[in-house]
Amino acid sequence: MSKNVKNQTQPMRRMNKETRSRHEKDQKKLKWLKIGAGIIGALIILLILAGIFYEYQYKPNKVLGRVENDKITVTNFQEYVRYQRVNIISNYNYMSQLYQMMGMPMDENTKAEYESQLSPAYAVILGRQAYTTMINNLVMKHAAKAMDISVSDDEIEAEMKNMWGYFPNGTPTPQPTAVPYVNTPTVSAEQIALLNYTPTPVATATGSALTSLTEESGPEALLSTETPVATQTLVPTETPEPTPQGEPTETLQPTPSLTPTSYTEEMYKENVANQFKNNQYYSEAFFKQQVSYQLLEDKVKKSLEAGITREADMVWARHILVETEEEAKAVIERLDNGEDWNVVAAEVSLDEANKNNGGDLGWFTKGSMVAPFETAAYEQKIGTYSQEPVKSDFGYHIIQIIGHEVRPLTSTQYQTAITTAYYKWLEEEKAKLNVTESNDWMEFVPTEPAFSPF
Repeated sequence: MSKNVKNQTQPMRRMNKETRSRHEKDQKKLKWLKIGAGIIGALIILLILAGIFYEYQYKPNKVLGRVENDKITVTNFQEYVRYQRVNIISNYNYMSQLYQMMGMPMDENTKAEYESQLSPAYAVILGRQAYTTMINNLVMKHAAKAMDISVSDDEIEAEMKNMWGYFPNGTPTPQPTAVPYVNTPTVSAEQIALLNYTPTPVATATGSALTSLTEESGPEALLSTETPVATQTLVPTETPEPTPQGEPTETLQPTPSLTPTSYTEEMYKENVANQFKNNQYYSEAFFKQQVSYQLLEDKVKKSLEAGITREADMVWARHILVETEEEAKAVIERLDNGEDWNVVAAEVSLDEANKNNGGDLGWFTKGSMVAPFETAAYEQKIGTYSQEPVKSDFGYHIIQIIGHEVRPLTSTQYQTAITTAYYKWLEEEKAKLNVTESNDWMEFVPTEPAFSPF
């Protein structure tokens, strides 16, 4: 009996050992699984934290460019691009309102131009413009400081008030911005002969109530005493009959006019606050910084203006533009054979802007044309046309010189000269500074605010 019990308990002991061993192995596996799950969970948390750190700490503060100790971060760059997009959209909305006021749809070319500037495909171009401007602004700030040129907070505030139409000291008198007109030499008989324009006939009005002036007529004809002049009779020639008295009529009282509300400083501050209250694209501090840069640029240009003359060596030229050298030589042959320049230009020139007026480019200064064209034009004699085609990126030109002389700059030319001098100064100053640029900005060009044309 006892032997049977002993035989039965031995397998149970073996089973308990096996079970215990298996249990220990399972416990080890479970332990490693927990450790693995913990490691994976920790890695996931680290990745999430790294993403948050990148998105909200590293990325906004990533440096895209530097001028001395001033940095351009992703946050700065994106704010400027959004600011540019807001301005383009505002211009579009303004143009749309103008067209609506005139009761007509917006011109398709104008609409397409705005759509192109705000399209995703154009984002890199807009980003490049923004990045270049930001670098230039920092260069200008450092270079202007060396010239002892600065902008005060009061000047920024005054400009802000001007933008919002608040003039506490009265509306300023508009000042002329254009350069005063300077008399320039008239077109000579030789130049008229070269141009050989066909005069446009002028229709003469006949059979009208107005008598046309004859050749003998001059300004005096407009002052002829034969023209009846209405005179005011102060005293009647006859005494009028008294008017019978009727029922008294009601005297209408004039409607009192509305008194305009004074534009106070409180209203101005409220308008400014409202402008930036819901503006998610750029801050008031950013906007004031841009105002500061604009005022500083104006001051720098003003200082450079003293070194710019109001006259320049200019050439008056016209051209015929064709695609190939063979076509250009054929044009020269036709001109050599006596064909009229204006007829040939209208027939073959690729310059649609002026082919119908002989390809006339008017007077231009150095730096206005592409280099090959400019060099040929300035070296060529008055009255001659190119005996060899002049090649440029646009094609092949045949150039005729109508005039070459020192002339006063027009208002537009003078402003162009100032702008050219400014950017030349900017490049020279940039070379003196520690400037670091990169193309990293291309990864961070925003495309908002979105554009919705209507």
